Amino acid sequence: MAEKIHERDTRNVRCPTCGDIFTVQLGLAEASRAALSGKGQSNRRIDARVQPLAVRILLDENLRELPVRDMSHYGLGIEHLGWKFDKGQYITFDLIQGYRIILKGVRAEVQRMDLEVMGVTYINVTREQMDAVYAKVREAEDSP
Repeated sequence: MAEKIHERDTRNVRCPTCGDIFTVQLGLAEASRAALSGKGQSNRRIDARVQPLAVRILLDENLRELPVRDMSHYGLGIEHLGWKFDKGQYITFDLIQGYRIILKGVRAEVQRMDLEVMGVTYINVTREQMDAVYAKVREAEDSP
């Protein structure tokens, strides 16, 4: 028997192509936010997270900036803004904060795609490099 979807487990999303509004069940990104805020039962995705960041990536011969939803030492949740990526696809991007490049030439593999966010894992970034990234990001957040 299918589980009843409660109103609090859904939200309205506007289609970027046709403009229609659809009701969708909360996905992994929302589950991550619930876990980080202490709501919900899952703690498997709790890790130090920072925001706001973006990635600068070349798509269809145009340089695009895509917002980062969350970041861990192992990967990123990137809002794909309707751009198509395939699971297993390798991408290269620069991690930026404002106009500042935090990490250049990051290689990553797309692990999952949902309605809003793609999850990628780093290929060429070490945990030590990510510690330095966290320090830079926190330093920028603390400065006025």
